[in-house]
Amino acid sequence: RFSYPRFERLQAALGNSGSLAAMTRTTTLVVRYPRETQSESIRAQLVSGEYFATLEVPVTRGRAISTADVRPSSAATVAVIGDRLWRDRLGGSNVLGETILISGVPTTIVGIAPPGFIGAWSDARADLWLPLAMQQALEYRNNVSSYGEVNGDQPWMTQDRIAWLNIIGRIPRGELSQARASLEVENRAGLGDVAAAIDDPRARSEILSNALVVQSFTQGFSRLRAQLSQAFIALTVMVAVVLLIACANVANLLLARSTARAKEIAIRVAVGASRRRLLQQGLVESTVLAALGGIAGWLAGMWSSGLLASAFLSTSRDRLPEVYTPDTRVFIFTAGVSFATALVCGLLPAVRAARADERGTLVRTSFTRTSPSVL
Repeated sequence: RFSYPRFERLQAALGNSGSLAAMTRTTTLVVRYPRETQSESIRAQLVSGEYFATLEVPVTRGRAISTADVRPSSAATVAVIGDRLWRDRLGGSNVLGETILISGVPTTIVGIAPPGFIGAWSDARADLWLPLAMQQALEYRNNVSSYGEVNGDQPWMTQDRIAWLNIIGRIPRGELSQARASLEVENRAGLGDVAAAIDDPRARSEILSNALVVQSFTQGFSRLRAQLSQAFIALTVMVAVVLLIACANVANLLLARSTARAKEIAIRVAVGASRRRLLQQGLVESTVLAALGGIAGWLAGMWSSGLLASAFLSTSRDRLPEVYTPDTRVFIFTAGVSFATALVCGLLPAVRAARADERGTLVRTSFTRTSPSVL
């Protein structure tokens, strides 16, 4: 975590090589909407004025939070609301300029985020974004690290010993190495300033041991990814093994079925059916079987993914981020696996049926049926 003064110094050190934005973790705030007497809890996030610009997320209506809204001397009580909140709770009406109560603080709605945008935390969606300068008014006290003596009654934005912010940045690829070096130098100097004002040698050593890490932001922040990535990899391997076992069993059943249908195939060949036609028939049958299994798996995935995600995130299914609900990409992957399964498991039985020896099959069948009368 970073303090706001250190964020400003890092921003200055980066210069024109890119842009930085600061934000808090998502938090729960109590909101009361216009012309309503009941309040409800929603997930919100405090951000700097560069937040939406750095993420390159344009608001669909109104304006985004600006740097002027975040200045402690002229802090504005404004908010950008999420598209889902705007449509579901406010009816999609023109709410720009209207005032809502957020933890008892009158706040003006100035913008509406685009559909699907849930913030930078993939496993903790936000429906409301507020300026960092509202920290004291909202009594935000979450996810903070303090070093030495701090004044909790004063705004956190003015105190360098209170680390409560995450930082994201947009840096051109060609300038990444130089930007990382500049940020590391400034971060080391900032840590040294904080450590110099602390008397406890152990705490001072702990602060100086911190290092700046620059990572790709393509997948967003996630507290569950680091905790559960290995477990999910193991689960994926287990699913693949079960799929292979099921495919082998189905292939054996199709082979046994093709043997049982030897007479039928022989008759088809005898009356003029081409081997290509028989091969197509076998593949169509296996494809239909795989499609039914794929549909059943898709429905099971729709149900179980929401169940597992809600259990891990300790939230209701209707408040889950869209990232935890199967989308078009998951559907395409499921369809691809189903088709590959049909091709792999149905090809061998289909080829075996298409290569059936119609003369030998008919002779064997005739001999078996007439042998009791001969005896």
